[in-house]
Amino acid sequence: MEEPRLVNRLAWYCWKFAIAASIVGLVSFCYFNAARLTAHRQNDLSNPIDSAIPFIRWTFWIYFPGYLAGIFFSVFAFRNTKTFYKTCLAIIIGQTICTIFFFIIPSTFPRPLDSGTGLTGEALRWFWVLDPPNNTFPSKHVCIMTLCALGLWTDDNNHLKWISTLFWFGVLVTVHTCKQHYLVDAIAGVGVGWFSYWVVFRWWPRRKAVAAEGAAREHSSRFEDTARA
Repeated sequence: MEEPRLVNRLAWYCWKFAIAASIVGLVSFCYFNAARLTAHRQNDLSNPIDSAIPFIRWTFWIYFPGYLAGIFFSVFAFRNTKTFYKTCLAIIIGQTICTIFFFIIPSTFPRPLDSGTGLTGEALRWFWVLDPPNNTFPSKHVCIMTLCALGLWTDDNNHLKWISTLFWFGVLVTVHTCKQHYLVDAIAGVGVGWFSYWVVFRWWPRRKAVAAEGAAREHSSRFEDTARA
């Protein structure tokens, strides 16, 4: 009895990670192509707060590895199938909105001149080659982590939702200390995440419920008219 249950669980995990990998591929495709097509257009979205935040190199190990670990953890932690699928849909919607903004308000965050030495310096230089400095508004990383956290809170997965929230907070802070994003980028990333979550988890179910209620009333009305006739 236990073996089929274990096989089903492993199959479910493999399926979840396959979907997550597909979404990551789609996000990367949109991100890098938008960066290439808007490289000649730049907007400065900085404010005094951005200038006041110091460049703290070691926080890179919280930022990018934490982002990847946060996604991996969230995919692993989801228990409810419907909630997982809805969260994936919300992420796709959020990334579509972000990509549209990349073309409307193309912005670039200037890289620090000195990445430092040692392993952290090498990691930063590698990351800056991999990740173009534009496509900052809104922050896709913040948007995705926001939706992962919101999805797990909806999934109500005991203490695991708090861990996802810690990943979200770590990315939210370190996008600034690693000098990856402006303050407004992170705010917009959270906003797009919340909006996408609302569309999938709140607005669409209500719309479906209203439509179903209207169809039921129409069916009942027709039944009563037939009965009278």
